[in-house]
Amino acid sequence: HYNFFFAAAVSFGSLLFLSFLTIRGVVPAIELNGETFSFVGRLLTIPTFLFTALLARSVFPTWMLPDLHVFLDKTCIHQVDETLQRRGILKLGAFLYRSDEMLVCYSDVYLTKLWTVFELGCFLCVNRSRQLTVMPTYVPKMMFAGLASAFLTELVLVLARQIGTIAESITIFFFMYPMAVCYCNIERAKASMRANLSGFTIRQCLCAVEDDRPLVYYCVASILRATHRVSEDATEDQALDAFDKMIRTELPGIFGDCLRILGTKSRHIIVCAFLVNLPKAVDELYYVYLGESL
Repeated sequence: HYNFFFAAAVSFGSLLFLSFLTIRGVVPAIELNGETFSFVGRLLTIPTFLFTALLARSVFPTWMLPDLHVFLDKTCIHQVDETLQRRGILKLGAFLYRSDEMLVCYSDVYLTKLWTVFELGCFLCVNRSRQLTVMPTYVPKMMFAGLASAFLTELVLVLARQIGTIAESITIFFFMYPMAVCYCNIERAKASMRANLSGFTIRQCLCAVEDDRPLVYYCVASILRATHRVSEDATEDQALDAFDKMIRTELPGIFGDCLRILGTKSRHIIVCAFLVNLPKAVDELYYVYLGESL
């Protein structure tokens, strides 16, 4: 998520630079079946993107990367000292209030766990920007698998020029079938998301340590009173009922991007489309430079 656009910038920059070197003759082209091919774009752009997206924080110097500060409750709230842990939990609202964005790594169990639901509800109550990004766990898998399939398909289609159209058809089927299976799984995941939202109640959420449940309920009621979601003299049960209503009514709209066709935002789709199509277009410049046609 945090490396996506940085990886895209590195990929497009590398594509343009290496394509220029190919045109200048520094990077050699290849000959296949009597034709000369510029291979840089189609062979390097998508692998460069995947490598950078996965390993940018380990490979690139920190001054090149976006300056980010992330609060992750499991690592930022003490897990051993109970006194420090309780103080951290009671200050969760302050952390969320000061946050610029909340990233939700959504799966089917997200709305069934007490702590994740509590943090999500607190963010909706206290954060004025409400910059909530919901990233279903299947989206990165789908996106990376799609890019890898597009790369392998393009590679095999170039090589299949030697063995004809039938081989190309088999290749397309071989790589598109897994994508069709992936989309079916996506539809099932979206249906489960809608069901979880429509029937949500915090009282049925799971808590690994049941002794923490009263503390979470107390924090929920306190935050709803402080943000005037309920009256100051509202009981804890009334506050929990209001919390349930807030989740059911507000989250479907906020989760809207995840319930669309592809389960991701349009800007990510546009970048992926460029990653798949731009390399071939840039490689075409090689033929224009040589005065040949593909």
